[in-house]
Amino acid sequence: YGFGLVNAETAFNLLNNALLGIVDSVAPQNDGLLPFGHVPVGATATQTLTLHNDGSGFLDIQSISIAGPSSPFSVLSNTCTQGLGSGESCTVEVGFAPALHQIFAARLNVLSNSSAGAVTSINLVGSGNSPPPAPQPTVPADGATGLSTTVVLQWSQLSDVDGDAVAHEVLFSTSPDFSQSTP
Repeated sequence: YGFGLVNAETAFNLLNNALLGIVDSVAPQNDGLLPFGHVPVGATATQTLTLHNDGSGFLDIQSISIAGPSSPFSVLSNTCTQGLGSGESCTVEVGFAPALHQIFAARLNVLSNSSAGAVTSINLVGSGNSPPPAPQPTVPADGATGLSTTVVLQWSQLSDVDGDAVAHEVLFSTSPDFSQSTP
């Protein structure tokens, strides 16, 4: 019979079954990705993560940190400071404040005694870029009726405030809620 060394803390956690679960505020909520979308340079967007103990033992959350070079992501608030009993949860608010027009990626790492592994990571991604403005129709006028069967569509706003080219999708619909529309 072979004998090996066993880390007492690891053995306790496996027997105690502390299990970290993380749900983010953007669907799908448990995919390991927290997207911030397009955020104008100089602005800050926030997202909330809910950490919960899906196991039967006590979950000790030892640290929460952001990993990534020159990351514009930060932990703005953290209620996960006391550890979690079975079924309990806490929240972490993450901010994204890009200073440059580019795509950023980083990881939020949660160090805990989870039986699934000491470090659980969530990928963070966001773009320092202003969303394009809504197109402004010029021809035909919004709500126009009695038009001929040949209609020329025109609108202004061919680029966004960052100078990026913008493409528009036009939907034709006979219903005001666009439930029956044709692109």
